[in-house]
Amino acid sequence: LYRSDNNKDFKLIKDIANSSSVTYLDRGLICGANYSYKVIAYRNIDDIRVKSEESSIKNIAPIPPTVNFISAESSGYNSIKLTWEAINGSTGYRIYRSISEDFKDKETILVNDPLTTEYTDTNLTPGVRYYYYMQAFKETDADVSGLILGEPSITKSAIPVIEKMTLTVTSGGYDSIRITWKSLNGAGGYDIYMSETKDGQYKRIHEAKSDEI
Repeated sequence: LYRSDNNKDFKLIKDIANSSSVTYLDRGLICGANYSYKVIAYRNIDDIRVKSEESSIKNIAPIPPTVNFISAESSGYNSIKLTWEAINGSTGYRIYRSISEDFKDKETILVNDPLTTEYTDTNLTPGVRYYYYMQAFKETDADVSGLILGEPSITKSAIPVIEKMTLTVTSGGYDSIRITWKSLNGAGGYDIYMSETKDGQYKRIHEAKSDEI
């Protein structure tokens, strides 16, 4: 197996004696730098190495791996939480956000900590679906290209919504029931519904103000 960093001067980097091996991982390279490879098969006959013709030359540059984008979930009435797996060796992550699935109009969010595995996107519009995808990036020397981006992740989407309510009900007397709940950030008010059975038809009985609990 031969490698070149200028597509001209090739050097032997690995003599693979096992003819069944068809894969080799070349380590310790410069991210973003271009490398060229070629392979020559051989067979030893009476202490003479008989070589095949050279393979075609393949050119490639190492880039950061694709981010494993795990989830995008509502974390409040105007925020969405994104989670992913950290990429070893990266400098950080680019998060792309859009309200259109084709990302025609997108915004970029930079996360400069490679160990970070989550980000909460805030100040969003409630009820609007937001789409996201990610790329890991690696900052390199200027003589390479400065910033090397990995392949785009899969796309995830979520809608920021008000979180689910939790109620407490207690007797308020012989003919009344007291209903209490924790106020929710972003709620403008609360509609209270009642039914005589759990699976029955519910009717709105009261509209509470946002500060009424």
